[in-house]
Amino acid sequence: MTPTPAGWYDAARYRELTSIAGLISSPRAYRASPDVINWSPSLPGDCTELTAWAQELLQELGWPAEAMERWTCRTEKGRAHAVLIVHMTLASGVAAVVLDLRHVTPMRKVDLAYTKWTKIEGPPARC
Repeated sequence: MTPTPAGWYDAARYRELTSIAGLISSPRAYRASPDVINWSPSLPGDCTELTAWAQELLQELGWPAEAMERWTCRTEKGRAHAVLIVHMTLASGVAAVVLDLRHVTPMRKVDLAYTKWTKIEGPPARC
């Protein structure tokens, strides 16, 4: 894992990240900002498929592949779940930021009550 370069994360990248977080958390109700993504997809699928889709879209928008990892974990109720973690260099240091269909906005990994984290190896499956 290599985090995004220092100074790379800016207001435009913030809009991309938050738009995609909104899309995967509520695909039928959320509409992304027109300057980021000008369509509202119907995203059927489970958390694994939506995580792979989010990773693919971020890469198409120019996000570095080496800064992203897909992980499985257990939710607060012990249910299996999958998320995308983006390692970003911020002014305060490197942060593991999670795109999770259970949250409308990106979350810091340390703020989630998930357990049993396991990295998903290999490229994402095409959805």
